[in-house]
Amino acid sequence: MNEKMGDGSYDSSFNDVKAGAWYANYIGFMEEYNIINGYEDGTFRPDAAITRAEFATMASRFDKLEKTDKNVFTDVAA
Repeated sequence: MNEKMGDGSYDSSFNDVKAGAWYANYIGFMEEYNIINGYEDGTFRPDAAITRAEFATMASRFDKLEKTDKNVFTDVAA
C-alpha cells in the first residue's frame, strides 16, 4: 500500500464515528482503502476491543496478503 494520509481528509460512513473524534480521519482512511468494513449494522464500534481475528483481517488487508481457507487460529471458528 503506497497511499499516505498526508494532510487529506477522510470521511467515515459508520454511524457511530463522529466527525470531530480524534480517530475519525484514521477510520475514514482505512475504510476508503478497504482495510476495515465495520459491522453489518453500519457501526464501527470505536470504543470496543477487537478480536485477534479482526486484527489479523485488518493486517492482511493492509499488507494485501493472499486470502486462504486455512484457519491458522485453532481457537477461532472458521
